[in-house]
Amino acid sequence: IVTQRDINGRAALVIDLRARLERLLSGAASKAVHRAVNVGGRIPSTRTRCTLLYSDIRDFTSFSEANEPERVVGFLNQAMTIMVDAIARAGGDIDKMIGDAVLARFQGAQAEERAINAAREALRLLEQAGLPRGVGVGVYTGDPISGTVGSADRMDFTVIGDSVNLAARLCSAAARGEIVADLDT
Repeated sequence: IVTQRDINGRAALVIDLRARLERLLSGAASKAVHRAVNVGGRIPSTRTRCTLLYSDIRDFTSFSEANEPERVVGFLNQAMTIMVDAIARAGGDIDKMIGDAVLARFQGAQAEERAINAAREALRLLEQAGLPRGVGVGVYTGDPISGTVGSADRMDFTVIGDSVNLAARLCSAAARGEIVADLDT
């Protein structure tokens, strides 16, 4: 016999699992999945206007090679928390974390301004934290393709294209504590 208590317990587990899984997804990916469920499961790829923020920890490889894994992960989590929180406060959406890099998208009103403000705030807070390595940031506004890439067994919802590559290249040109953006942004 299944009781209401059993049903409530299972529902609570499902809600908890859903919340944990959604923390692994960008806001855009979560919305795309919810829309897909309502329209038969397909997630279309589209061009989308957005401002991309790409950040990368400078000289992270040498730091990770010279330190214990626990210290490396602790530092990385501290730096990522600062970046992610600043991006969220400015209304950005984390597309992905790639090792020691963050790719975020800003859409809608004042996307460029919000991305630059997020980068400025993050760099200020990272400097105040006195971390062993600094961060460089690239910001670019363009029209990347937004959608799913991968195989039938493992997919990722992301942005791809020249806009993402340009944001990454601008980031590569940025020194520690510096933001490099395209002229239009």
